[in-house]
Amino acid sequence: DPSILSWDSLKSEYGGTRVPTHPNAEPNKDFTYHTVQYTTLRDTIEKMERDDPAYVIGSSQLFLDHPELADSFPSGKISKFFKREIIRKEVFIGGPKVGSSFHCAGGDNIFFMAHGRKKWLFVSPKNYMAMYPTYGRDRESYVHTSELDSHNYDALQKERFPLFSKINKYSVTLEPGDLLFNPTMWWH
Repeated sequence: DPSILSWDSLKSEYGGTRVPTHPNAEPNKDFTYHTVQYTTLRDTIEKMERDDPAYVIGSSQLFLDHPELADSFPSGKISKFFKREIIRKEVFIGGPKVGSSFHCAGGDNIFFMAHGRKKWLFVSPKNYMAMYPTYGRDRESYVHTSELDSHNYDALQKERFPLFSKINKYSVTLEPGDLLFNPTMWWH
């Protein structure tokens, strides 16, 4: 039941949970996750309501603090359908002006869109070098990142990263209730 994750209930009932927040996840500005701040979910939501480009990134703490939230998702059905074991549940929360830098990781991900819309852009791992990879948010993470900015690529980055214009990209926009399977090492 996605209504359990409504904006109001996240803020009022679950707002005390401390979550990792990217303090400036606005595309084209400090877009890579060099600095993560831990704030309460309530504080982060209030920033979003003021149009600050904050973004809750990969937090499993909400589900650990409130197991009833984790139990509200049909994990068994999802696991059976995708033939994958679900290791961890995480929440990502962002407003309309936020996004993330290109990244990929060594593990499959399944995303459920509870509210709003989110546009995704994918690149196959066979085009790894055309993504001009770097390693991790702090260069010690298993997450591979890229400085590529798909929002301003043609205008600002084509000369610096020419291979990106030559590879296939796949785009999808998630709506509430959509489920997305993101395979291991696919850039997004």
